[in-house]
Amino acid sequence: MRDKLERKVGQNIRVLRQKKGMTLQEAADEFGCVLRAWQKFETGKNIELYTIGRISKVLGVQPWQLLK
Repeated sequence: MRDKLERKVGQNIRVLRQKKGMTLQEAADEFGCVLRAWQKFETGKNIELYTIGRISKVLGVQPWQLLK
């Protein structure tokens, strides 16, 4: 079940980034990480609750929107 949730969160991150018109590199730069780390977020890997809060700020959304 956790894997399914992680994949869904990653998918939401990708969709919301694209809706905002950001490239992977722009999102990574704003977050303060390397491109590869952001790519992992979008596959649902290495996502902690604290990270969700920071990612939501980069994307201009509420944290719950990444979890729905």
